[in-house]
Amino acid sequence: MSDIGNLKRFWEAFGRAGALYGQYAAAHGINVYQLNVIYCLYGAEGQTQSQIALRTGLSRQTVSTVIRALLQKRFVVLSPAPGDRREKLVHFTMDGRDWASDTLAPLYAIEDAVYRALGAAQVAGMHEALDRFETLFRRERER
Repeated sequence: MSDIGNLKRFWEAFGRAGALYGQYAAAHGINVYQLNVIYCLYGAEGQTQSQIALRTGLSRQTVSTVIRALLQKRFVVLSPAPGDRREKLVHFTMDGRDWASDTLAPLYAIEDAVYRALGAAQVAGMHEALDRFETLFRRERER
């Protein structure tokens, strides 16, 4: 039997945290999917859309839609991936990198302040717990 109270508390906290990122994205004229993609890409350019989907948890179709919108704005360019011409690497243009930096810098500052307030041990525990939760959830879902 599940502990419904703890599950509800987790789900509510997860939802509120997600809503904060959604509100941040909206205040910067983008949606949360776009925020996820540029956050992922800004940290490590030259990823394929499949890699971005895997790292963000977004569907490949959602990532593709976001990348198309960024291409239209000339914020990213695509280049062939080594070894597989069907896959394309996504890179920021100079304008795209500037835009992403302007969009993400305030978010990084907020996250940094929160992480400092939590402390290294609590942050590490949170990451470990979320990674473990994902692994166990995936395992149970696939049963």
